[in-house]
Amino acid sequence: MRGFRTGTLWIGLLLVFGLIAAACADDDDGAAEAPATEAAPAPVDPEPAEEPEPTAEPEPAEEPEPVEEPEPVEEPEPAEEPEPDPAPEPEPAEDPETGGVIGFAYGFENVPIYQNVLAPAFAEAERLGYEIVEGSAMGDCDTQLANIDNMISTGVDAIVVLSMCPGGYDAHIAAAQAAGIPFVTYLWDHPDADGRILLADEVPGTIIADRAIEWIDNTYQGAPEDFSWLVHECPPAPPGIQLRTSIPIERITAHTGIDPVTSFCALDPISSLDVTLETLQADPGINMVIGITESSALGSYSAFEQTDGFDTGNVFIAGVDGERPAIELIATGGGTGGMYTMSAALDLEAVGFAVVRVSHAAITGDEANSTFQTRHVAISIDDTDTAQAWFDRVFSAYSG
Repeated sequence: MRGFRTGTLWIGLLLVFGLIAAACADDDDGAAEAPATEAAPAPVDPEPAEEPEPTAEPEPAEEPEPVEEPEPVEEPEPAEEPEPDPAPEPEPAEDPETGGVIGFAYGFENVPIYQNVLAPAFAEAERLGYEIVEGSAMGDCDTQLANIDNMISTGVDAIVVLSMCPGGYDAHIAAAQAAGIPFVTYLWDHPDADGRILLADEVPGTIIADRAIEWIDNTYQGAPEDFSWLVHECPPAPPGIQLRTSIPIERITAHTGIDPVTSFCALDPISSLDVTLETLQADPGINMVIGITESSALGSYSAFEQTDGFDTGNVFIAGVDGERPAIELIATGGGTGGMYTMSAALDLEAVGFAVVRVSHAAITGDEANSTFQTRHVAISIDDTDTAQAWFDRVFSAYSG
């Protein structure tokens, strides 16, 4: 039907164009007659192309199931930072090459404490390559000064001197330094010294006074007016050394109202034994003895042991410096009757080491180590364990 309508339309159009052309020809005078126009073939109406079947719309893809969100991973706990490795301890430096001679003019070579100092001093001298030349004064001032002169003339490398001469040592210090020999003071000080081994001597005096007054108040078993006591003092000694006895004398006298019996520089056990025996004959009621040295106190202990008729439990004996026999007595409860009550003790091993170390510092110009300062410690029958530990540490390596 559609092809028919299209063909009819084309025929109608051709007829119209023909009529228009004929009319134009008639009007144009002298114009040749136009040839007849062949009819154009009728256009073939092309068969319409088959419309493609509509493509079936694809089925919508199934939406994927939602993926489960992964459970959050627990953050690992921060690892503990490892403790830094300790810095390696430095290897001990090799002992310095030294070598030389140290003169030790102790002055009281006959007092037992000297050996307690000398033994560790020899050990340290060997370690550092020194030799120690000893004095031989045995408590005599003139002999000690002669020992110092001899040490200077023989050219030792340093001299260590304990003060025992009332006149002082100014000339000997000057002579030693003029010879290039350092002068080291032992248990005293001097402004021109090249080295110093010092004590705080008010400490033992205070320690003993405190303990003695406590004993008087709590242990003494007599009438207050019957209390009697002996002090071994030494006025010619350096002022510091005198504090060992001057402090107890002042405080105990003020506490009891009774002055002590005193001896004159009974520093060694023999002279102290003799003085104490004489004192006991004149005053059998002695209840307390305080020694300026441990040796003087030990001599008095021997005197009591040799005397009959005493209540040894009513006797208080104290010394200073902590010699080996005294610490042994205290560690075992104070000996007979607990008489040897206490010591204001020094670490004598450290003091012996200082004899060599301070000398070495003075020789080498090491000012930072040219002074050694130490203090006394109360060692008492109140604590025998501490006394035994002190004995083991200070004396265990030495037989002196």
